[in-house]
Amino acid sequence: MDSINHLNEYKKEKQKILKSYFSDINNTLTKNNLSFDSVVDSSLSNKLSEENKEELTFDDYFELLKNIEKSNIIPGIGLELGNIKSVKNFGIYGYALMSSSTLEKFSSVADRIFKAIYASLSIKHEKVGHYLKISYLPTEPISKLGYVTLMEQVFMCGVALMKAQLPNSLQWQDCKLVCNYPEPTYSENYHEYFEGSISFDGSVMQLILPYSWINTPLNAGNDSILSLCNAKLDSILGSLRSQDSTVDKVRTVLLSSNFNELPDVSQIAAFLHISERTLRYKLSEAGTTYRQIRNEIRHELAKRYLYETDLSIQEIAFSLGYQHVQNFYRAFLNDCDMTPDKFRKQHSDK
Repeated sequence: MDSINHLNEYKKEKQKILKSYFSDINNTLTKNNLSFDSVVDSSLSNKLSEENKEELTFDDYFELLKNIEKSNIIPGIGLELGNIKSVKNFGIYGYALMSSSTLEKFSSVADRIFKAIYASLSIKHEKVGHYLKISYLPTEPISKLGYVTLMEQVFMCGVALMKAQLPNSLQWQDCKLVCNYPEPTYSENYHEYFEGSISFDGSVMQLILPYSWINTPLNAGNDSILSLCNAKLDSILGSLRSQDSTVDKVRTVLLSSNFNELPDVSQIAAFLHISERTLRYKLSEAGTTYRQIRNEIRHELAKRYLYETDLSIQEIAFSLGYQHVQNFYRAFLNDCDMTPDKFRKQHSDK
């Protein structure tokens, strides 16, 4: 019975947070004299109605971001959506964030929020030299349409939440933002929200802070309250918590890599701090291999690129690491029983 109650409480907290995300979009559009109904489809509109008890999902939110990005009604809206976030939007997670006495403890709570909300992303904190690198990593293929808006919202939300808790004396000019997408036409907007250096076309989406910040006392830190919040979160998540499977970890590494320079099995094993033999064994136990995982991701991305972008077949093939477009044709035909051209035409005719 306890596990059922914990699951229900977990779902309840998650719904509160997701609803705040949709509310932020509605308020932002209204502030810009735009209609929420112009970007939301009928099925989601029905789901958002007070009478409908159906649960909202991350996919619902991402679909809305895709519609907004496609319409281009507010270029860079993701920056604004992230900037207006505050701890009050995150329920018990927010109390835990607000009570964190150091950035290190704050980051630990942020990891929990990520697992609760962003179904397609994970977050990784690591010390590299004198810096704390916060990486935003895909755990499954993510559509190119909507990705930039999502990542703008994600990193800016992190910045806004940290700024609210960190001392005002810290120099954000010493921070760096690395975006793993091309520079958008409205890139000057980024400097309105982020004071540090900004670069584009990086291999991984990263927010980079001075590592010396990690033990800086936060404004409202209270270890007693944090302990109570964490105990509550542990009780909610205890029956749900599980380590990411080896397959998921390999997928994450591959999705975060340049497909033209994919790591081999030995490199992935080293990244995961296990032997190559152990990695192969664990994948075998899960009924798969490195090659199968790589091909599955390539296939999923190929389909997304074909029906969600205007990239040519050759551009898609090269972006997925195929040296010859004929190899891409053969692989796609083998997986889908049709050529990439036919797949794209079928989808465009729907």
